[in-house]
Amino acid sequence: SVEQMLYILESVDSSWFGINLDTSNYIVETDDELYDAITRSLPYAVNVQVKVKRKLPDGTKVEVDLKKMISLIKEAGYQGYVVLEYEEEAPREKVPEYIDLLKKIINPIQGARGQHSRWTVCLSRGSPSPRRGQPWRRVQTSGKRMHPWPKLHTQ
Repeated sequence: SVEQMLYILESVDSSWFGINLDTSNYIVETDDELYDAITRSLPYAVNVQVKVKRKLPDGTKVEVDLKKMISLIKEAGYQGYVVLEYEEEAPREKVPEYIDLLKKIINPIQGARGQHSRWTVCLSRGSPSPRRGQPWRRVQTSGKRMHPWPKLHTQ
């Protein structure tokens, strides 16, 4: 449960200890429960993976509201990688579509003004890891632990 995970994170109390936040690993009934778990986990995230679907407790897969997910990530002040982890059908066709959608959600004005954003989308070819030579350290943002990377990166 999110409570157990947070208990461990808070017990360790080290700026070198964080989580790879996979937004669809919380097996909960409602979207509100999912958003609550993600919101509570984000201060400890050193990496975030988003999926387009999540599993309910009965095993059924349902669509994820990517706009809401990105909104939560932005509101938390997260500054690390955001990875699309795609496990559904037709990845060759769908992955580029979802990458474009995520870019539009993350950077809604970028195309209109030609501005470069501090956020970009990363597509994982496996388990993402921090850049070599970049230590994980504690940064205070609104009283919460945050990863210090200046922007989201493209692989």
